[in-house]
Amino acid sequence: MTVAVVTTAQADVTIKGNNKQTVNVQGAVANSVVGAASKAKQSLASNVGNVTVKGNNTQTIAVQGAVANSVVGAASTAEQHLGSNVGN
Repeated sequence: MTVAVVTTAQADVTIKGNNKQTVNVQGAVANSVVGAASKAKQSLASNVGNVTVKGNNTQTIAVQGAVANSVVGAASTAEQHLGSNVGN
């Protein structure tokens, strides 16, 4: 049995000028985990953390297919952010 552990840190994101994030999906983006207390996090053209925007911020997602984020297991969570600013 193989176990993978992935950790992410919440960052301070400060945007003081113009910011443009673009994701163009031609096909599929999939993020899946299996196991008890698993957590699947997926962010496309997103700022995640303590976000402060003091300028122009444009986030665009174009999907020509599918975007999936899924978990299987007791006490598991899936978190997905598409073209967004997510704070603590």
